[in-house]
Amino acid sequence: MNKPIIQLVVFLLFVIFITFALIKYCIVFESDREKQVAASLDILLSKDKPDLEMLDSKAKDERNLNLYRFIQEIKKEIADGLYDKAEDNLRNLLLFYPKNRTVLSLLGGILYSRGDYEQAQSMFMLMRKNNPDDAFARESLGLTFEKQFKHNEAIEEFLNASLLKPDSASTYIHLAGLYSLAGDKTRAIYNFAKAYEIIDVDIIPLSFDPAFDNIRGMPTFINIINNAEDIVRMKNNLYLKNSYRRTLKPERNSILINFKK
Repeated sequence: MNKPIIQLVVFLLFVIFITFALIKYCIVFESDREKQVAASLDILLSKDKPDLEMLDSKAKDERNLNLYRFIQEIKKEIADGLYDKAEDNLRNLLLFYPKNRTVLSLLGGILYSRGDYEQAQSMFMLMRKNNPDDAFARESLGLTFEKQFKHNEAIEEFLNASLLKPDSASTYIHLAGLYSLAGDKTRAIYNFAKAYEIIDVDIIPLSFDPAFDNIRGMPTFINIINNAEDIVRMKNNLYLKNSYRRTLKPERNSILINFKK
């Protein structure tokens, strides 16, 4: 056989050998890569891997950062009076963050301000479900029940809110009004006095609420308003402005003694 032909045949055989070797290497490499991918997925899907916790923490931080930015934009929309746009954006966020307290409370607040008390109630009920010890959720839910004339449900929520946040004057004010409407004057005047103990002279404008008509003539109610008005008059007196609270505080607190168990 001619020497050049032999060399050509040898070269072709070498090329074929190299080709098969490369193909085999690629198959093995691809197989190994698939195994690596599978192993990575196992790590991602495993809940007891430290790597997953680190990854989740990083992803969670980024997710929370994005949520924070969205919420700031929505708050600005609310401040600018763009309630329709804010509501749409909050409903979209709710699809991705169904348990987020801020999203639920903002959406519930918009719905409440529009008079859509039933839908607002559903938002605050989700908040309560997520955290039964959320005083804000309890009080907000009480407000929606009160607006729907569900007074027993409202009282229950306000009572729970007062236990969770005993320094909330608004809770006692609403309880006083609801008990007054229900004819329970003793509980009504007790809660009215509790509110006065917290907010002092600011009780005066709240006392004009028609809900208090049933207790307006009670001696304790009259004494509270008289005391508050005396404080206002004394506060306007420059000579006594530094001593009016100290002078009237014992008398004001004594109003509550008869109601404390």
